[in-house]
Parts: sequence; structure tokens; C-alpha cells
Amino acid sequence: MRPFLLLVLLALASAPAVRAADEPVYRTPPSVVADLLTAPRVPRGAPNASPDGAWLAVPDLRSLIPIATLAEPVQRLAGLEVLPGLWANRAALKNAAAGLTFYRVADGSQVRAQLPSDVRMGPVRWSSRGDRVAVVAYAEGGGELWIVTAATGEARRLEGVRLHTVSGVLEWSNDDSALLVSLVVDRPAPAAASRVPKGPEVRRSAGRPTPQRVARDVLRTPDDQAAFEHVVTAQLAWVPAAGGAPRPWGEPVALAGATLSPDERVLLVRRFARPAPIGFPVSLFPRRVELWSAEGGPAIVVGDVPLNDRSAIASVAPLGPREFAFAPDGRSLWYMSWRDTPGAKPQAAVRDTALPPPGTDVLLRLDAPFTGAPVEVTTAEFPVEGLMFTGDGRKLLVEEGYEPRRIERQSWLDPRDPAKRHTLVYR
Repeated sequence: MRPFLLLVLLALASAPAVRAADEPVYRTPPSVVADLLTAPRVPRGAPNASPDGAWLAVPDLRSLIPIATLAEPVQRLAGLEVLPGLWANRAALKNAAAGLTFYRVADGSQVRAQLPSDVRMGPVRWSSRGDRVAVVAYAEGGGELWIVTAATGEARRLEGVRLHTVSGVLEWSNDDSALLVSLVVDRPAPAAASRVPKGPEVRRSAGRPTPQRVARDVLRTPDDQAAFEHVVTAQLAWVPAAGGAPRPWGEPVALAGATLSPDERVLLVRRFARPAPIGFPVSLFPRRVELWSAEGGPAIVVGDVPLNDRSAIASVAPLGPREFAFAPDGRSLWYMSWRDTPGAKPQAAVRDTALPPPGTDVLLRLDAPFTGAPVEVTTAEFPVEGLMFTGDGRKLLVEEGYEPRRIERQSWLDPRDPAKRHTLVYR
């Protein structure tokens, strides 16, 4: 036996056995350090005030993310990080609050919400009257829905409700008798993908130059497409605030988002097109925009949003309907649709800021019963990034932005006379 090998064996034989007590574990630092690291975070952003301005709902923000949260299994699909056991986004769970306190604006008095001590709290929505809130609590099998009274802090969980919060919807009805939510759909998950490929991996081009930014966790196989459709499919439903069985609205859908009209007669639904595209992040996925009537019947198609491969690398306005706003009476839907200038090259206008924008943004109005053709109201020089009505419906606030020139403009127009436009901010 070689001398060097003999020395190694003797060293190993004489080494002390590793004991369980010697294994690395998490340790708590001295209290002077721990208290500093775990001090509650100061709430940021606009205060969550009740509609009547009488109360503020202030969440307890955690200073540190629990290790158990970071250890949750994650399904990464086209930029989404989904926790399949909780039907929630990982980012939302990392920012979950540890509790809730109500502050009375008149005298500063506090009321503590009587939620479970281990709650992982998500969105908080005030009722129309401003006397209570709906709270999402992330949990296994789907989010829980709690109703909390501001004056007393009394909290009540609605039984039999499992919230789907990946593309979640949570809105009170006008009379506070029910909440519009997105629910988990009970159906089996797709079979696990086989590690043995069925054939060679083939990627087809678009047939034209299509520059893209590198995106993380894009869909690559039909198994990825099936998994994506499974995690975004939800059932829209009304849940009685007093408790009881949910009332489904329509069939389960690959939900990208939904907005209820002010009069609650129609629901604007944005659904992902099938199949989901391979090689793109979810923000660029094609969608179909529909209106669902509260009275039932077939959906009204507002329009289709194509795969937004033109915006993958630069500030080029996407095609299709977008930036929706219901008039306060709910009898008309206003939205934008970009129109390319014939012969213009969007990418060239991005590279050369001396060129004019390569098209025009068109403001359209679709009137109830929403079955006719939309009316062209006016146009905007730059891509519109937001529409919002004032409460009385007499003004429509329009926000434009054009990144190649670093331009932002906010203005309002009179819906009855769109030619009247007043610029508020231009920079």
C-alpha cells in the first residue's frame, strides 16, 4: 500500500463521527439584532381608505419572508411563478401581510381584525358602504375569503369558498350582498411530462424578423402549454356575503382578468387564447376580450388581441383592444385600439426618435346592448396607457406615454364633445 494512501485511511479512521448536534441549523441572533431585523415595516403607497373616508385599513407588513414561504414548491410558466398547492402567485405570497388594523380617521382609535394569528393575508377590498372589508387569506387548496367588520374587528370566514388568486378577481356588489370572485376549478392536473421526448424538438420562426428580449421560463413543449392552461383556469362566481353556495357566472375560463360594469349587467372578461404560445412571456400572450351578460346567453366578442411579438423588444404599441373603461352608468364601454400608419416601420421609429410615432391610437366606444359596431370617438398622438372616468362621467382622463421620446401626457376630454381636450401634464 502506498504511504500516502495509508496516511489518508488513518486520518479518516481517527476522525470523530459527525453527530446530529453538529449539523447546521438556523440560529436566532441576539435580541438587539433580531428586534431590528423583525421590526414591522412601515406601510407604503396610498392608504386603503373606506369609500366614506371614515376608516383606514393598514396591514401588518412582515420585515422578513418566512423560510416556509420560500420553500413552497413553485411551477414556473411563461414568467408566472405559481404555487400550485395554494393557487396563488409566489410574489403575492412573499408579500403577504401578517394581520390587519383599522384606524378611525376622526379620532385615530384602532380596531384589530380578529383574523387567525398565522394568517397569510392578501388583497383587502372595502365594501361599498365602507363598514367592512373582504380579505383573502392564502391557504392550501385555494385562498380563503374572510369578511371583517371595521368597527368591531369581528372576522368571519365564508365556508366552501376556495379562491383562485393567480389571476384573481375580488369585487363587492353595489348593494354589498355578494362578492364577485374567481374560484378554483376541481379537475385533475395534467399528467406529468415524460422525460423521454416523442421526437426531435422543432422551433418554427414567424417568417419575418421578430426581435425579442430573453424571457425566463417560457413555455417550450405541449406539456408546458397544458400546465399553463391548468393553472390559469378559474370559475367566475358570485359568493353571498352572508354565506351560502356560490353562483357561477359562465363556464370556467383561462382567465387573464375581468372587470364588472358599474350597473353589474355585464362582465368584461379577458381570456387567454388556446393554445398558449411557445417562447414568449405571459405579458405578450394573445387574448380574447368578451362581454358576458348577467342574464346569460352567448358571450359578445369585443375583439382579439394577437400575440404581441412587436412589443417584445421596444416601446411599440400592441394591436387589438386594450385600456378599457366603463362609463359610470355602465351603458357604454370605452377602449383604445392602435392603428399603424401604412408603410411605417414601428421598430424604425423606436431607433430614430426624429421620426413621428408609427401610427395613431384610436378611442372607441361600444354602446349597450354591446352587439353593434364600436364608434370611433377620437384619436391620440401617442399610445394611451390608461383611461378613467370621473365619478359624474363628465370627464374622461387620458394618460399617454411614448418611451422613445420619454414623453408623458395627461389630459381630459368631454365624452359629449371629444374635440374639447385639456392637457393637465406634459413632460
